[in-house]
Amino acid sequence: MAQHWAAEGVSSAPDGVVELWFADDVPEPGVDHVVGSQLMQDEPNFMSGFTGYELQDDRISAPTTWKVWVRGQWRNGVRDDAALERSASRLGGAVGPSATVQVNVVDRETELFTRDYLDVQADPPCVLVIIGVGDEEPSRLVLDDIERIVREPDAPIVGTDGLVTRETRIVNPRP
Repeated sequence: MAQHWAAEGVSSAPDGVVELWFADDVPEPGVDHVVGSQLMQDEPNFMSGFTGYELQDDRISAPTTWKVWVRGQWRNGVRDDAALERSASRLGGAVGPSATVQVNVVDRETELFTRDYLDVQADPPCVLVIIGVGDEEPSRLVLDDIERIVREPDAPIVGTDGLVTRETRIVNPRP
C-alpha cells in the first residue's frame, strides 16, 4: 500500500520502496547466488521500473510500521545541510514527538543500479528524508502539513515528491 504526492513537473510515481542492507560494502555474492539471479528473472512480473542508488551515509532507517519518504533535488543545485536538517526537524514535528527522521544524501558519484528491461527514474533525487511515523497510518492532515513544509519558498529541496509506505520485512532482520 502506498500513497504518493508530487510537485509539478515530477513525472515518476513510485508504488513502493525497497530498502536493502548489506553486512559489507559488496553485495555481489548475493547477486551472484542462484537465488539472486532467479529474483532478477522474476522482477518484470512484479516491477515496472527499478532505480537504485547508494546513500552517502550508511545509517539504517529506524524500524517503524509506517514511513513517509520525501525525495527532492537541492534548490538551485546548492547543497545546504544545515537548512535541510532544520527542515527535516520541522517535518518530524508535523508527525509528532514519536516520529523518527533520517536525512539521507544520495551519493551522485556512484553508478545507479538499474535493469535494462525495466524503466529507470528520469531524475533520481539528491536527497531522501525518511520520516518514521509509527504503528498507525499517517492522517491526511499530517501529510498535508508535510507537503506544505516541503513546498515553502525557502525549502532547501525542490521538485519534491512523497510516498507513504507500510514497512514489511520479507527476508532476514536488519544487520
